[in-house]
This record gives sequence, structure tokens and C-alpha cells, in this order.
Amino acid sequence: MSALADDLSLPAPRPLHVLDLDGRRPRSTTAAAFHRWAAPLPMGQLVPLGGDAFSLGPELLLLDMARCVDDLDLLLLCHELCGGYRIDRTCDQGFASRPPLTSVRELRRCAERNAGVAGAKRLRRVLPHVGEGSESPMETATALIVGLPPRWGGLGAPRPEHNHRLDPGRRWRGAAEKGHYRCDLYWPERRVAVEYDGERAHTGAERISADARRRAAIQAMGVTTVTVTRDQLYRPADFRRLEKTLRRVLGLRSRVRCADYPERQRRLRARALGFDPAMGDVSRLIRFG
Repeated sequence: MSALADDLSLPAPRPLHVLDLDGRRPRSTTAAAFHRWAAPLPMGQLVPLGGDAFSLGPELLLLDMARCVDDLDLLLLCHELCGGYRIDRTCDQGFASRPPLTSVRELRRCAERNAGVAGAKRLRRVLPHVGEGSESPMETATALIVGLPPRWGGLGAPRPEHNHRLDPGRRWRGAAEKGHYRCDLYWPERRVAVEYDGERAHTGAERISADARRRAAIQAMGVTTVTVTRDQLYRPADFRRLEKTLRRVLGLRSRVRCADYPERQRRLRARALGFDPAMGDVSRLIRFG
């Protein structure tokens, strides 16, 4: 481990934070800061890097990050690692499609096994609001803006299902062009789907026509579809109109008891969408990479 601390070729910022697995905990230096884990560390949740060096797996990483980030940043990280995308600034759209690295179930088990570790309480607190299967940062932001409780600035809707599969079946097969459809966000109790319409993914007359036919097929199946655009999320006046529509179709209260709810809502949108000027470096790293 001392050799690891002295290896200045490691591509990491200084100091490099190292978890001591054998209990000796060498003295921290300007090159490396050594830490202990406050619970038995499951080796199965470590990722081998080569030799005697390991990295925290996704569950332990999120548990460790819960010590130093707030609830919203932790929610964004959980959605990313439980979803089908990774923030990647080298991609034109700012993220790349990737398979999920973990699940809510595994995160809950990790928090329970490490109940004495700093961050476990925060991780358990946010898990009821974590959805699996999100495929983009904007899909995650929309889910949080709509699904978080009012005390956090959300609309207070039940947590949506991400990329829910709708099968037409015999009854609606004649209205469908495909064997099944995927809805970005879906509330099965209300049969409501929210689709995020990104400019880059939905351009051109042919694509617009295909999207219109898709929405018509889904509506023919008895599902109310609400299309959300970037402007509706970012522009305050457009968002207020969108909010009224979502409250109506989801059966949500039009009045919120929190006295400062508008400010909480503004802060949530600013942080989730990434336009909050007060965002710190860690929050920007989580949101944009």
C-alpha cells in the first residue's frame, strides 16, 4: 500500500484517498490519505485493479459518496448507476448509453450491511425516490422534478416507472405499428406517460411524423401521453403551464402547503437541470462530468 501511495503515475488528483483493508492504516501524506471502513467490508463489492489494489464497487461508491454530497446529488448518481447511461463529456449529447451497474435492491442491501458507516442513513433516505432504467440525464431530471415530494420542491407524484413497456395485445394491435412501445416515464395507476422530446433525437419531418404516429398508438391504448420539451423544463412560464397539465392528469393537488414551495421548486429545477449558478464543483461534476 505504501508503494501505491508513492506511485505518482496514478491518474488521480492529489491526495489520493485510499481505503486500508488490512487494518494497518499508514500515515497519510500529501500524495495519499488513508481511511478505514466502519463495518466488515464485503470483498465481493470491490473491483480488482491489479495486484493488491481494489476499487469500491458501485454500491460502496454510492455509500461513500453519500458522506460528502447532498440528497439531490446522491439521487442523480443513483439514477445514473441504476440506469442505462453514463455522463460522458466526450459524447455530443453529454452522455453515453451503458448497461446498469447496480439496482435499488443491491443498494438497500449495501446500506443495511453497512449501517454503521457514515452515509448509510442518507443512502437509505433517498432510495425510495430512486427509479431504475432511466436512459438519459434529462429523463432523470424530469422524474425528480415530477416525482419528488413537495418538501424537496417536486410535484409530489408517485415515483414513475422508467421506460415501461406497453404491449398493444390483440385489442389495440390494429392501431400499433410496433410489437411494443417504451414510455420514458409511466404511472400505471393513472395510465399516464411522460415523454421527453429532445431536440437532437427528434428532428426531421420523417421523425416528427413517426413520433406523432407513436403517440397516437399509445393514446389509442388508453394511455394519456404528455410530451415534455426542453423549453418547458427550463423556462419558468412554460414550466408553470406544464405543471398545471401534469397535476391534472396525475390527480395531484393544485395547492402545496409549504410556504416557500415556489423557491424550493425553483432550486430543484435549477440543480436537476444544471443551471443553478450556485452549484459547487462536485455538483457540476455529477451533472455534467
